[in-house]
Amino acid sequence: MKRPQPIRSLAREVRTLTENISEETLDEVVAAVLRRVGKIDRSYDIPYIAGYSRDGSTVFIDRHMPRSFVYRGRRVLTDRFLVTHEIVEKALLDQLSLHYLHAHQIALRIEQAAVRAAGIPWRTTTASPKPMKRRSVTSASHGSRATLTLRPTVMRTMSPSCRRSSQRAKSSPCPQLARGASAG
Repeated sequence: MKRPQPIRSLAREVRTLTENISEETLDEVVAAVLRRVGKIDRSYDIPYIAGYSRDGSTVFIDRHMPRSFVYRGRRVLTDRFLVTHEIVEKALLDQLSLHYLHAHQIALRIEQAAVRAAGIPWRTTTASPKPMKRRSVTSASHGSRATLTLRPTVMRTMSPSCRRSSQRAKSSPCPQLARGASAG
């Protein structure tokens, strides 16, 4: 991530002066996050669609992920939402030492709010990437960057009883985890 900015330049980023929930303010937040990302790299297969470098300076987005989609006649760019999710998640992991699943939940909620603030229903964006996630995971991360932070494996994030059941069955992870959680 880029170096912190002086307070004066931070104040210039704020155009909507409100402490209330505001779509305009959230758009400003997303723009501020995007300005702080050193690089967005779309040249690799990335498990779970997107990820970040160990130092947070680069956000990697799967090369197969569409850059945009059309919603009600207007083109919507996808990078801004994915980058926001990844940077928020990385900051929560690094600065607050949250568990990955907790950091992911907060980042996902912020991503969802940003999508809705842009006037797009959340279901519109979540319907498309799910098949993309499965394909990216099964593609064995063709050409993945060495600096990509790989998220905790499903086995490490499972509860101990779920882990034991999965190991005994030698099958896919626990159904409740597979249904409710997605990394990224």
